[in-house]
Amino acid sequence: MQRKQIEIERIQQAATLMAKLWADSPSSQDHKRSETWRAADPANEKAWQCLIEAQSQFDDAPTKTTSIITHSDKLKRRQFLSLIALSAGGIFLFNNDTINNLISQSEQQKIATTTGEIKHIKLDEHTQLSLNTNTEVNFLTERHLVIESGGECYLSATKKHPFHLTTPNGKILFTQGEMNIRCTNDVTKISVFSGQEIQYMGQKMLNFIALSAGNSVSFNHQNASQITHSNINSIGWLTGRLMAQNMPLGDFLYELNRYRKGLMRISPELNTLNVSGVFSLNEPDIILQQLAATFPIKVQFFTPFLANISIS
Repeated sequence: MQRKQIEIERIQQAATLMAKLWADSPSSQDHKRSETWRAADPANEKAWQCLIEAQSQFDDAPTKTTSIITHSDKLKRRQFLSLIALSAGGIFLFNNDTINNLISQSEQQKIATTTGEIKHIKLDEHTQLSLNTNTEVNFLTERHLVIESGGECYLSATKKHPFHLTTPNGKILFTQGEMNIRCTNDVTKISVFSGQEIQYMGQKMLNFIALSAGNSVSFNHQNASQITHSNINSIGWLTGRLMAQNMPLGDFLYELNRYRKGLMRISPELNTLNVSGVFSLNEPDIILQQLAATFPIKVQFFTPFLANISIS
């Protein structure tokens, strides 16, 4: 089967599912069915986003280009979708150039930050993505993001915009609100601060699991931790600050090292001390000097990039 025909069939499948969601009273099964289908394959999500883009183009199209459906002056979106889903050639309400443009617009793009760099990207009028230090995010489509190992990002959406996020450990479905994601090779940590509940699933889990606003969880391929309350201090980086409240000093220095170019050797004994405060991330070495003036520790710089911190 040719690639274009496969794409058309995917879009028709997406149209059938989307039409049910845009009905007057969609059931919970309709929602679950569409979420499962979108999460099953990145190409499914791509078809879903192409259809949304096509619908917006259809709404703005001149009357002469849509004569096939001019019998109705108030054609609802789900009726439009049904036409596509039920007609073998329905997708050609738009020409081949339009289809190719929709597909090419969702080609993979990458946004990345270097050590100590923080980026805030406005994805659209209602959605913002923030990337923490040493983070790489790949866009498979406008609404399907892949967060690489070691990355951390914050997603905020004031209106309902479904996102499909992939991490090294599994998948996350996000619709509206504020959420922070931090991932390594071993675990993905999600903190939901506001909005609608999100859905997550490890690569070897059988079903998605819901997480509501105000809660945080970590998961790997097949297991999830106990749910805890989201810690507002964990997103101080959004304003360029490292925030701590009775944090073991060794853990604090580990966090600080994420923003410092170079290597920091941290003595395990430092975890017997606790630190509280708000620190600017602009100059990590200044923070080390502040800590040396406050705690019984010794900070040694062997080179501008190599520092050793131990109990004095």
